[in-house]
Amino acid sequence: MKKIFLMTAVMIIPALFLLMCKDRAGSGNTTRQAFITSVEGLPVKKSADSGSESICVIPFGCPVELIENTGEPATGWSNAKWESAEGWVRKEGTGDIKSVQDRISISVNGEKKHLSEKVNRAFDGMYLVTRSFFYTGGEMEPASMLFLSNGILALNSSIFSDRQQINYFSYEFLSEGRLLKIYFSDDSRINFSEYRVVEEGNSSIFKIDDNEKSIIYQVKDGRVNFFNWVFVEKK
Repeated sequence: MKKIFLMTAVMIIPALFLLMCKDRAGSGNTTRQAFITSVEGLPVKKSADSGSESICVIPFGCPVELIENTGEPATGWSNAKWESAEGWVRKEGTGDIKSVQDRISISVNGEKKHLSEKVNRAFDGMYLVTRSFFYTGGEMEPASMLFLSNGILALNSSIFSDRQQINYFSYEFLSEGRLLKIYFSDDSRINFSEYRVVEEGNSSIFKIDDNEKSIIYQVKDGRVNFFNWVFVEKK
């Protein structure tokens, strides 16, 4: 009797284990981090449908938490969480951090004639995204500041144009990161004199230098007020 019980247990336990694993694989959710690769930002929809209402737009380069059900057939949509919003995003608008960097390189190649020699030369070698700040105050107005290891700031917004695009500036973090210095002479399309007037009323400004066309911003609690847009650092 004891032998029969042991043999039955040996047969049943593995079967139960396989059944539990199958159930978990069929109904469990997996969570992974991805990054937004669309320069225009990626809309978060109420349902997995392009015609569904948009809740907000996640900025280019922003990390986002994707939740996928391993038991459901693969689709072109993922459930996403960003800030206080939760909804659905197109998978094709997401990727890894290298995909973000590749998108920046493509953009630079198309903008070479507008950019300074310093900026173009900085992209001759390898680089990484070292710090990221995102504008989270507008539901449909995405913007991001991606600070690269080659000394270039990739600012994706509609601040300097009538469309969403990436602008490039040289930058320095000073005073152990409490100050951010941005040089506005790197893009021939940007009129520094015009924009510096706007920033004169910005309480976050530490110094404006007309000779070198630079502005030093204060960075407080992981935030920087850039042209009245509050960008928040995401780590």
